[in-house]
Amino acid sequence: MKTSFSLLATALFFTLSLASCDSPQESILDTNAQVEMDRKSYDVTSFERYNHSSEVSSNVSDNYDEVHLTFKSSQLFLTKTTMTNGANNYRFEEFRTDFRGGVLQGIWLDEDTYLSTVFFERSSGNVTIEFEGTLDDAFHSVFITMTELDGHPAGAAQISGLPG
Repeated sequence: MKTSFSLLATALFFTLSLASCDSPQESILDTNAQVEMDRKSYDVTSFERYNHSSEVSSNVSDNYDEVHLTFKSSQLFLTKTTMTNGANNYRFEEFRTDFRGGVLQGIWLDEDTYLSTVFFERSSGNVTIEFEGTLDDAFHSVFITMTELDGHPAGAAQISGLPG
C-alpha cells in the first residue's frame, strides 16, 4: 500500500512538474519587442484604466475619435484625436519606456510614476499590454489593446517627429 501511494504521489508530482514547464501565453518576455515596436504607431482600440480601490473603470479610447500610441527609442507618445467641424484636434502625452534586454518592463508616466508590465502579447501586428502601479494615490491596472499601423497618423507624426 505504501509503495502504491509513493508511486501515485511521484506520478502526480511529475505530471504537475511537466505542466508548469510550458511557456504561458501571457509571458512578458518578448525580447524582440523593443526592436519590433521602435518607430511604429499603433491604433488603440481599448485603453482601459481600472482603479482597484474604488472599483471604477474608464476607457480613454471612448472619449476620442482616434487614439494612437507611437514608440520612438525610449519615448512613448499618446495621441488623442477629436474631430470637430472637419478639423482634427490633438491632445498629446509623452511617457518614457523601460525596455531591458528588449523586453518592455514598464513605462514612466513622469519622473515619479512607474507602471510595471504584467502582461504583454504581440502577434500579427496586434498588441495587448497590461500595466499596473499607483496613480493618484490608488493602485491601478491599465489595459491596452492596439493594432500596428503601416505609417504614422498626422498627430502622431507631429508629436514624435517621425515621418507620416
